[in-house]
Amino acid sequence: MNLLETFDSLLASWQAVFSQLRMFERARRLTFGLLSCLRLHLTSTAICAGGRQFVDWSADYRLCSRSPWEPYRLFDPIFDHLPSLLASPTAPVIAALDDTLCKKTGRHIPGVSMARDPMSPPFHVNLCYGLRFLQLSVLVSPLSAPGPARALPVRFDPAPPARKPKKNASAELWQAYQQQKKQQTLPRAGVKAMASVRQSLDECAATHHRQLIVRRCFLHQSNRAPQSATAHNLYRSHSQRCEVAWALASRSA
Repeated sequence: MNLLETFDSLLASWQAVFSQLRMFERARRLTFGLLSCLRLHLTSTAICAGGRQFVDWSADYRLCSRSPWEPYRLFDPIFDHLPSLLASPTAPVIAALDDTLCKKTGRHIPGVSMARDPMSPPFHVNLCYGLRFLQLSVLVSPLSAPGPARALPVRFDPAPPARKPKKNASAELWQAYQQQKKQQTLPRAGVKAMASVRQSLDECAATHHRQLIVRRCFLHQSNRAPQSATAHNLYRSHSQRCEVAWALASRSA
């Protein structure tokens, strides 16, 4: 079985995510289009890469906007094959958490905000418009010989900051902005992503007893793990930042 056939077999498990077979076929076609398209990886370029540039695009866009399906379930094949990729039956699940910025040119796209350009030089900070996402990937090391770990993405959640109102806005809008600013932070989004991964591990019989260890610097002690998990903080001061390692034990721990 070659790489393409293996990837297609993993996509076959997506059929249970969608309510209709035609929706699954459309999602499968768009996925292959995103892999094979050139330049910008957008829905329009994925449609063109699939050879459907001269047909109606509305059904493909409705799949991404209005069709009822759960995005988290698209990562279930990774959790199903995860036990066979770990070193031992008791080995912990190690994951990495980080934020990323997808650059955008339009200012009226929902969730778009001004952020620091990650490609700007260290001596001059450049700003750009973009969508902020939070990605959590499971790290899998080779079993046959020592080597670098491979990251398997299991979460890719939007994490937009609170939208700042205008200067002449009412006091109620400013008060609501202060509340949203506290809620829509990267640490809170990180804890939410970790809790969802912990839930996915608990749903599998081969991984519900494994410990989940997630490491990232923007998490701090003010953000706690869910009550159904046990959290252990290991942190040290480094350039006024905390390097935090969260160890989320299973529900039965």
